[in-house]
Amino acid sequence: MQKTFARLKDKISNALIVDREKHIYRCHRSIFTDPQLFDFEMKHIFEGNWLFLAHESQIAQPGDYYTLTLGRQPVIITRDKKNELHALINSCAHRGAMLCRRKTGNKNSLTCPFHGWTFSNNGKLLKAKDESTGGYPDSFKQEGSHDLTKLPKFQSYRGFLFGSLNADVQPLEEYLGETRKIIDLIVDQAPQGLEVLKGSSSYVYEGNWKLGAENGADGYHVSVVHWKLRFHHVAPQLRSGRNARGRRKRLVEKRRRRIRL
Repeated sequence: MQKTFARLKDKISNALIVDREKHIYRCHRSIFTDPQLFDFEMKHIFEGNWLFLAHESQIAQPGDYYTLTLGRQPVIITRDKKNELHALINSCAHRGAMLCRRKTGNKNSLTCPFHGWTFSNNGKLLKAKDESTGGYPDSFKQEGSHDLTKLPKFQSYRGFLFGSLNADVQPLEEYLGETRKIIDLIVDQAPQGLEVLKGSSSYVYEGNWKLGAENGADGYHVSVVHWKLRFHHVAPQLRSGRNARGRRKRLVEKRRRRIRL
């Protein structure tokens, strides 16, 4: 373990070469392919710290549920009949079968497709198959022994839901830090709050998770892959300084003419 940790530490320390004087900026490709580094990232980033899960408006009504993956762990967020939110491991407490296979829906109870155990949407085991004749021990279903596993940490900040598989994370507001100011600005735009509109686009690609961030920082591909976007939305922002100033001047003159009228 110590050797593995030392190797990963060395890899991370030498993953980037930045020489501003020589204008050299390089990234070692192995950070996208090393399986041990990937496991390390999953454990400490996605499964060991706070992550954004969803917005409360996505689980708005009693019975609503929303599923996602936290690192490599399937999770379900539910709203019970008391209007309380719960974050549960989306896995039967018996043999681990996935309970909800759809992204969203509305259910007051969750039934395992393997052995038929039924749970309330707050995670409590309601009934198991053949309870009266199955030879279950006296300790069965006592004090939540076979309820669904709850996420160790689950908290809302102004409607934004965060969770962690690690119970020993720092307080959420401390973790968010200056990010809270951005969230506050977003939420305070309307007195009635926010609502996430229905509908989404999902993309699956065979590659490391960091490639998404890498691609987002790559403006070089825009004119080729997203040429329509560039033509309609981006190109006007890329005019020369003189043209941009001239355009602003014309807009100001138009506004002045309107005021005179």
